Amino acid sequence: MTPAELLAAADSALAAAGYRRGAALPGLDAGYVAAAARLGLAVLPATPPPTDYRQAFDAGLQRLLAARHSDADVRLALAVDLSNAAAAPANSYRPALNKYRSSVVFEDVGIGLLLLGHAQPPGVWLPPAEVSPFLRQLNRWLLGAR
Repeated sequence: MTPAELLAAADSALAAAGYRRGAALPGLDAGYVAAAARLGLAVLPATPPPTDYRQAFDAGLQRLLAARHSDADVRLALAVDLSNAAAAPANSYRPALNKYRSSVVFEDVGIGLLLLGHAQPPGVWLPPAEVSPFLRQLNRWLLGAR
């Protein structure tokens, strides 16, 4: 998916969760609003070089941590393209996601996960408390999402 396609998919998925596009937050790719809440989104590149998926994932998390440091009240999310995760796990974000399956960073820092580009459009939004339990089931979910 192109960056524009990823943002369009994010718009659709987050609209289903009650968010609409707003002003982008500093250092992030997009901003959304819902009721009294703001959400900052970091979108990972769809196809970094194969050896850079983990680095891109960690860089996205670092951007969100920096946003958290500058604004404690904003909700945060990481958008991940999973279009090739089931077919080619080595050339996808799947290893990076598996690395964090036992981590509490998503819940502790308040980072949600937006899964894009798989068989369940427009995407799956996971609030922070649901990320780690989901990641522990990722491989099983990917098999069902083909």
